[in-house]
Amino acid sequence: MSSARELLQATLAAARRDWRRRWRDPLALALWLGIPLVIGGLIVLAMGGRTGSQPKARVLVVLHDDGLLGKLLLQALSSERAGVIAAERVEEAEGRELLERGEASALLVVPQGFTNAVWSEWPITLELVTNPSQRILPGIVSESLALLSETVFYAHRVLGADLRAVLDASVGRDELEIARAAVGMSRGLERVAGYAFPPAIEVRTQVRAAEGAELPAKRSPAAYFLPAMLMMALLFMAEGLADDVWREKHSGALRRILSSPSGAWTSLVGKQLAGWALMAAVALAVCSIGALMFELAPWRALLAALWSSLAGAVFLALLTLLKLFASSQRAAGVLGNLVLFPVLMLGGSFVPFEMMPRWLVEIGRFTPNGAAVELLDELLFGAPQASSLALGAAAALSIGALLVALAARRFAGAFARSEA
Repeated sequence: MSSARELLQATLAAARRDWRRRWRDPLALALWLGIPLVIGGLIVLAMGGRTGSQPKARVLVVLHDDGLLGKLLLQALSSERAGVIAAERVEEAEGRELLERGEASALLVVPQGFTNAVWSEWPITLELVTNPSQRILPGIVSESLALLSETVFYAHRVLGADLRAVLDASVGRDELEIARAAVGMSRGLERVAGYAFPPAIEVRTQVRAAEGAELPAKRSPAAYFLPAMLMMALLFMAEGLADDVWREKHSGALRRILSSPSGAWTSLVGKQLAGWALMAAVALAVCSIGALMFELAPWRALLAALWSSLAGAVFLALLTLLKLFASSQRAAGVLGNLVLFPVLMLGGSFVPFEMMPRWLVEIGRFTPNGAAVELLDELLFGAPQASSLALGAAAALSIGALLVALAARRFAGAFARSEA
């Protein structure tokens, strides 16, 4: 009993020593966390921030034409179906001043006589002035107006003669001619209906949760990157922490550890415990910030931090074992990168599974970190099941314990006896 207690005390002492030493090197910790945070932050900003809101092109419309088509053009550009275009009517002087201040993407001037020109298919020019400080949104506006011009051209090819006949007949109030022109327009629409008008069917999908089950939490597009970036940070930490065995060998600390009563086993197990505790602290901080940003329940942040740190500890044990078989510290670094970056790309730790091709997702789910990211995503935003969480934790603990035992044996044996 006393020997087991002494062994436990020596292991905890080694863990405390490594814990304090790691916190005295904040630059390494900042580097491990900095790369995923910078990558994730850039992606989130590119997607419109944490809410994932879509940018809109503000188009100022100067409408000099009071005809029907001028009003319809303004209504079409300002409707919800206009997508990324948001139009508003302004006076010409005000519009040009706003555009000069960079408060709009484009200024559209609709000249007088626009309606008559379109009805009669006469040449007419719309003036479009774009904001030179913007590139993408003004281009969308320009392409949309070009598409509108093409639509008017083909509408005239199909309905132009009948439409002009209706207008001429309405001026002379000839009801018979109006009826004939209307029938002609109807037949023209029937000819192109199969190409121009898709079926007016709207399908709405509603997911009904099983009785007693919790519906998945709502999330923004940017929230998909939280599990991926957290797992990436922990994998970078695991790769950096695993290098410590070679640093101790080169510094001579390994020889002193071997001559101590506790031996190399307690030292390596202590390293693994200290690494797990460090990952748990980082994961808890990241998950807490994510819970505040995306309005998640506190229990989700706590369970996600516990699971992600446990998965990170397994990778730490795996990478430590692999580096112990390397021929040199440089070879150990190369070996770690050869393992790290493929699993980052395939396992959903660099790009979320939801944004990867389906065939690549099927491969990534078979990687160790792919399974870890899926359960982490479920804990944060899904409806986690107690059985899947217990099975994952049991598998991680079993595999981690086996890897630590193998690494400790190698650390105290052939690795310690080999040349530095």
